[in-house]
Amino acid sequence: MMYHLHFGPFLRLSAACLLLFSTLHLKAQDDDHPNLYTGASSAILPKDATEINLINSINSFWIAQNEFDGSIEATRITNRARFSRADHILRVLHGFSKSGRWDMGAEIYYTRARLDDQARSTPFRVYGNAFPESGTTYNGVSYIGVQVRGMPFAGLPELTLRGGYNHPIANTPEKRLNLFAQRPVAYLNALFIERLGPMLLGQVQGDFRTYFRNDENTRTLLAPSASGYLIFEIGEKWYLLGGMSYNLTFQQSFKGASILKANQQLYGSLGAIYRPGRLLSVILSGQVPFIFDSGSSYSVWVRESYVGLNLGLRVLL
Repeated sequence: MMYHLHFGPFLRLSAACLLLFSTLHLKAQDDDHPNLYTGASSAILPKDATEINLINSINSFWIAQNEFDGSIEATRITNRARFSRADHILRVLHGFSKSGRWDMGAEIYYTRARLDDQARSTPFRVYGNAFPESGTTYNGVSYIGVQVRGMPFAGLPELTLRGGYNHPIANTPEKRLNLFAQRPVAYLNALFIERLGPMLLGQVQGDFRTYFRNDENTRTLLAPSASGYLIFEIGEKWYLLGGMSYNLTFQQSFKGASILKANQQLYGSLGAIYRPGRLLSVILSGQVPFIFDSGSSYSVWVRESYVGLNLGLRVLL
């Protein structure tokens, strides 16, 4: 059974999960300007400081394959399968600016992906190679990347920017195809955070990603997204967060073609952060889709089947 998969935004979903990797650190000298460590952190590292992030995410859902039935003049479901994807990202950042307004880093992605013809199978089959009769699990290093973070305005520390580039490095064309790692990706992210109350922070962010066409995949994808979160301080070590994110994907099928909307998603997110000390943080979070549009009437993503979980660890050296 052939499934028409359009997963450019799904790569971006994993990146969005990174933005939830949040640990809080308030400047003792200035409680009105809290630092929020995330994938697009508002806390730039001081010179010679190093930060290590390890982020794990799994996202899984059913794909319903529809075909047109002329006898009833309508489409009907002919098959279902479960798509699962797991990303493991190691990111290392280092402060190099004497002003404390710029740092830079590198990251590497290890990806697992599986299309299982048994739709009711567990999403966690993606972590192994069992049950070959119903699907194949592909895994390997998929991307490496570099990034720069900065605070462009000294008088506005609440605003930070992050820009970067990820390059596909899976070692075979088959693996790059099945790990959805064929095209290089450039991105720019903006984050603004502000204290809204004694125990409450607000965060909004925007992200724009471009998946560049190449010889392996001639389609260019443009993927903007926006999100907002509230972070509640529960004592000295625990934080709760909740928010919404909206993702769009536009596609250009070939050079010179019109840019058309491909799909859209709206997610709600909940998470908890444990921060036993200034140097260590752990986060567990999950997503629920309210809009889960694949952009195709023949290959439909089933919203009710979606599972999205993220586990992150941050260490400051």
